[in-house]
Amino acid sequence: MGDMESLWKSLALKDFRYCRIDEKEEGVFGAWKNLYMRLSGYKPVNRILVSDTQLYTIKPDGSDKVIFEAITPTPKPSSRINFREFFQFNDQSALYQQPTWSPHGDVAVTKIDRKGRKSSVVVLTSRGEVLHEIFTKSVPFYIYWSPDGSRFSLLSNAPMTILLSAVDLEDEEIEEKVVDEGRPYFYSWSPDVSGRMIVHKSSTTLAYVDASMGEQATKDVLLPRDFSSYTAPFWMKNNRGEMEIFHAIEGKSLSPLTNKTSTDLVVCKMVDPFLHHNVQKMNLAELESYFISQGISTKDCDDYKSYLTKLKRLMEEGHMFLDRTYLLHGDVGFLLFVPSPNTRMVAYQLSANTNLKLLDRDKMELDPNYTPITIDAKAVGFFWSPNSRYLLFLRSTNTYYITWGIYDTVLEKQYFLANFNPTDTLLDNYLPFMSQYAQNIQFFSPDSRSFVYCDNADGEDSLVKICGVEEGSVPVTIGRGKFATWSPV
Repeated sequence: MGDMESLWKSLALKDFRYCRIDEKEEGVFGAWKNLYMRLSGYKPVNRILVSDTQLYTIKPDGSDKVIFEAITPTPKPSSRINFREFFQFNDQSALYQQPTWSPHGDVAVTKIDRKGRKSSVVVLTSRGEVLHEIFTKSVPFYIYWSPDGSRFSLLSNAPMTILLSAVDLEDEEIEEKVVDEGRPYFYSWSPDVSGRMIVHKSSTTLAYVDASMGEQATKDVLLPRDFSSYTAPFWMKNNRGEMEIFHAIEGKSLSPLTNKTSTDLVVCKMVDPFLHHNVQKMNLAELESYFISQGISTKDCDDYKSYLTKLKRLMEEGHMFLDRTYLLHGDVGFLLFVPSPNTRMVAYQLSANTNLKLLDRDKMELDPNYTPITIDAKAVGFFWSPNSRYLLFLRSTNTYYITWGIYDTVLEKQYFLANFNPTDTLLDNYLPFMSQYAQNIQFFSPDSRSFVYCDNADGEDSLVKICGVEEGSVPVTIGRGKFATWSPV
């Protein structure tokens, strides 16, 4: 069971304790999500969100285009909108950016007032009805929903740093709360509903932040050492229901002659140190080494008993203890990676000039001589389908065109689909931070059978196109726009 499918199951069993799926649907991708959506009254959205001169949603067949075009009154900062007004997205008095689907099919978008330079995040339904407008302290350039859709997080620029803030839509007073800062800043929501996040900030620290505590958020440092500068961590659930954290570690080569940097890909599992390691059998030196490996300060520990006392206190406070497994090692200071939703596969690239590779963790565990799959493409971006079967990648060419490619993990086969001319929005805003955007946007349809993209075919008006994932599929144009994503449901 994959990361998101496990979440849908936990949500269904939490809200509908005795619900069950049919025996024939057990293990079928999307079964628990469909059951939860049906029981909770949510209807499948299955729409495309398009950014152009206007923001609109449209069905995959190109019908039922809904332009978000009415305007709300301007409330005072920090006020809450409970009424359903409409929003004007082609209004000349405001700018809009980063429209992002929620897990349930609502949309959040940043609004910037041209006159007063005030900024806010507006939450709307898939048909443009305003649900909330939350004023922000600075202009958010990134919006990332929690897996259960009850919260969303924001990144925004501030003098000499980047602010991480969170909005809880279930609070009585819905407002932005700044919880952390750093530059650069990358992070991943916990796959459960705890409101925690793993953060990789300032290229030096891996920590977790409890966004549910708002401005009192705890910042528990897990590993204070050098990391790859522009790599986002991933916090996911594996097919056994265990939570895992994927992250990269950057370090110096062991050779004093080269002084080159190297990068390792690590996966971590959360463990109970008293049960998993039996720390009570460790000697003082082993305890000190274990503390250091967990990013825990030893300054206030001077004997065996003080170490154990601190361990117990940290556990009671919710500190996460991690066991690390090294998945791969690269001899260069660059690593771009994205795990599949079920965490079995990891797509990665060790430099921009090397071919894309695919690591199968199941095969790696069984075969000590396992060699990752090499895909015949130098990719400028890659994204997984929700069912973890297809890896969609963008192959660079010697022309201004880019080619869409697919690797089918079931058939163990790669093939190429359409050529297209990417828009500046994709090239400048999304692909440079691909591993972070792989966590908050989706090009694939909910059933993983198609994907959406924008083709700047004539150099002026770009076209919104949908293409099937099967070999030989031909794209179909459904509208015009500069950037498009598919609703998760």
